[in-house]
Amino acid sequence: MGFKTHPRRTDEEPPALPVSVLPLPAAAEHIRVLDAPGADTWMEELQAGAVDALVALLISILPNLISLELGPNFTLESAHLGKFLRHTITRIGNRSSGLPKFPSLNHVVFAGRTNEFRHCNFNNAADVLPFFYLPSLQTIHASTYVVALDVMAHALRQVHSTLVKLSIEADTEANELYGGYEDPDVETRGSLHGLAQLAQLKFLPIPWAFLIGLSPEEVPGKMTHLGASLPSGLEVLVMTGELLSVESFDCHDGVIVGAIELLLAEEEAPLRLPPKLKRIILPLPLYVGTLLPEPQTRIDDISTQSGIKLELENIGEDGSIDQ
Repeated sequence: MGFKTHPRRTDEEPPALPVSVLPLPAAAEHIRVLDAPGADTWMEELQAGAVDALVALLISILPNLISLELGPNFTLESAHLGKFLRHTITRIGNRSSGLPKFPSLNHVVFAGRTNEFRHCNFNNAADVLPFFYLPSLQTIHASTYVVALDVMAHALRQVHSTLVKLSIEADTEANELYGGYEDPDVETRGSLHGLAQLAQLKFLPIPWAFLIGLSPEEVPGKMTHLGASLPSGLEVLVMTGELLSVESFDCHDGVIVGAIELLLAEEEAPLRLPPKLKRIILPLPLYVGTLLPEPQTRIDDISTQSGIKLELENIGEDGSIDQ
């Protein structure tokens, strides 16, 4: 059991943590030495038992961390953690040698916040992006409410030479606080062309909506030029169905087959894709079950001709692909 496990609870923040056993004088001195922005407020909230303040302190005293996973109860507030990370990680050339450098931290999970719909006015992207500056980063799992594709791609450039696997997910929730009962409309801005710079990336699960768009009208232009957005070393591309609904995108047989034909049917088409690409998984709505024999045969023929294994997996209710 954790904080706010019941949907009827309306708490905005987790309860204060007991700090009676915490050596506050030593903690205050440690924060002072770090010389991070907002140090006084950080210390005040630490004394009050604020979760964000305590998480930031714990991470700051563990410079040899290898793996970090913050669950949804510990990412509700991240202002102090974000300030600390920006002060220490993103200012490598200017900082004191005494500040933590996290040279071994290579795995980060920054989970979506508990009851995310209650926090849609607070963007925590700036608190997550410093992790991309870690010198040994291999995997990162982050959550942000704002979908700015070009900003995302630009941030990932920091790990272009080391990132091997990247998984991008998308989710929406109705804002029940303001009487909303349907998922809000989603608008994406920019493009993911910058992903092509991730030379070492081999495995990429990503929403179809981010690569191809949210409407059938976008398919021809986006699918034809898809190769320009993909890293040269990519081996497996998984396009998930997150953000695709029956109302906004009728992902039926015709759309699936038409997209594949645009991507691979032409004789020279595979040459526009990453040379190591050997498998593509496409989303198939749950209500469809399987393709009809004729379009499935066409998919199989294109797969054989192109040398790229094509699979269609059912989309779950949350948009994820069942594998």
